[in-house]
Amino acid sequence: MTDGTAPTPAPAITPAGAITLHQTGVTAVPHATDASSGVATQGCGAIDTSTAGDHTVTCHATDNAGNLGSAVLYYTVGYQILGFFSPGVKAKAAATSPIKIVLADVNGTRMSDAEAAALASACRVTFSVSGGADAGTAVHAYQAGGDQFPYGWKVAKFPIGAAAVAVTVSNPRDDNHDHEDRGHHDRQVAQPV
Repeated sequence: MTDGTAPTPAPAITPAGAITLHQTGVTAVPHATDASSGVATQGCGAIDTSTAGDHTVTCHATDNAGNLGSAVLYYTVGYQILGFFSPGVKAKAAATSPIKIVLADVNGTRMSDAEAAALASACRVTFSVSGGADAGTAVHAYQAGGDQFPYGWKVAKFPIGAAAVAVTVSNPRDDNHDHEDRGHHDRQVAQPV
């Protein structure tokens, strides 16, 4: 019987989980299968963590009959969220509580002012509060002097119950690709209040 069917790569990132800017040790694994003649060779390109945002890597496999199959794996590189910085998350009824965070790479190196300003101007860094204590909305800004993204949390006059402050960093999406299989694009951290 002649094998005219290419092997099927089903690539995945290892280790599983979020990928952070400048992270090392991240690889793509092809996980190829071939029901006819069996997989002869398989491999993937290198994972690029040098820039934040959406990326692709191609994985390929060849079966014992010489058929070649390939698949594109989409992945997102994000920032590490550092914070919450002084004065921290302190809720006081009918007041504005300043909350500040920093974005950095996997080593804790803060992002450049130009990158941070671009994220702030595109409203890619957002703050939200869950629970009964929020009376306001997020303010998107960047303070170059402290490399910080501040948020003025407007606490309700009569807050009820516990609250949690969340920060989300959304990566710009490349609209030339199908994003259904990409998974979660945002990086989020929350702090109970």
